Amino acid sequence: MSESTRASQVWPAEAETFVDSLVSIVCPAWNASSHIEFAMQSVIRQTYDSWELIVVDDGSSDDTAQIVERFSKIDGRISLLRNASNKGVADARSLGISQARGRWLAFLDSDDEWLPTKLAETIEFARKMDSPLTYTGYSTMSHSGRVDGSSIRVPARVSRKELLTSNVIVNSSAIIDRASFDPVGILPVLKSSDDFARWLEILKFHPFAYGLQRDLVRYRLTTKSLSRNKFRALRKVWRVYRLSAQIGILSSLLLIPIYILRALPKFIRVNIVLLRKGWTGTRDSGPA
Repeated sequence: MSESTRASQVWPAEAETFVDSLVSIVCPAWNASSHIEFAMQSVIRQTYDSWELIVVDDGSSDDTAQIVERFSKIDGRISLLRNASNKGVADARSLGISQARGRWLAFLDSDDEWLPTKLAETIEFARKMDSPLTYTGYSTMSHSGRVDGSSIRVPARVSRKELLTSNVIVNSSAIIDRASFDPVGILPVLKSSDDFARWLEILKFHPFAYGLQRDLVRYRLTTKSLSRNKFRALRKVWRVYRLSAQIGILSSLLLIPIYILRALPKFIRVNIVLLRKGWTGTRDSGPA
């Protein structure tokens, strides 16, 4: 069955049975032993306690899996899935999504953290807005977890057309209501940037995603956010346009310069923060 055929069968997700109050949190992890413990602790500290955390170890060569197994013995809401080899973040997320039991689908990158009221506030907001996709603001932090004190505001709402020129939705802030849109069974086209592709797919069928004007996520900012990685990020955006969103070459060529211009202020701000504060570390993914 082709991806397009499968996609046509899941809008909306009428045939699926979900646990209505349950939030399924998918966390892909690859060699994440330095930060995965902090990410899991931030989930355990949530004031909203109806959740399951599905960590997908994507062929790590460090002790990521052992750390997750230790936490799963302490808290039964945490489970571990494993890829025998590194298949990429998109495949890992897809595997986690396939095992999700909750109506609400949340994402947490292994080097990010949530504030304690993140789930409580976002679920309340998502129910109020009656939207399949909602997101929040966030703050940046260093490799060591030091917050720089500045919150990143997000737009109150965003359309597909707007999102094509600026991906304002940080993966770790997003919540999907599977009663309106269920990504289970939709295989990723790309090895990365599947989050951006997923938001665009949702907005094919719904006019807006809505942003909660609250700083509820700590996004780890590192030297991989410097210029050499932004060129790689642009290649990923191009692949999302062409391979996932299936936008024509001419339209993609017109979109890329707009995307660059809109990303420039954030790019400058990120580099200034990194260089001034001397923050170091590694990160394999982030908001484009």
